[in-house]
Amino acid sequence: MVCGAIELDADDRSGTTITNPTLLIEVLSPSTEEVDRGGKWRDYQLIPSLQEYVLVSQDARVEIYRRRTGESWEYLDVREGVVKLVSGPTLDLSVLYESLPH
Repeated sequence: MVCGAIELDADDRSGTTITNPTLLIEVLSPSTEEVDRGGKWRDYQLIPSLQEYVLVSQDARVEIYRRRTGESWEYLDVREGVVKLVSGPTLDLSVLYESLPH
């Protein structure tokens, strides 16, 4: 999610890399989870405009990293209920995971 005008990476020949996101959401899978939690997260923390990084697990769990100040991040581990993201969207876990087997 970007608030305002989209800024693209001039060095990206494909022209698809946005440099000013405010919200990034990753849907985790067994094959991508390690990368999403590791290298990507370290790189994402360096994006000045990023306010929230959300990890959506396959099992009713949403993890949210919220920028506090500078390099400080708050961590939320949500397993039920509703969570409002700083950028505006609301995630209702009962709806998000309603089609999963119990």
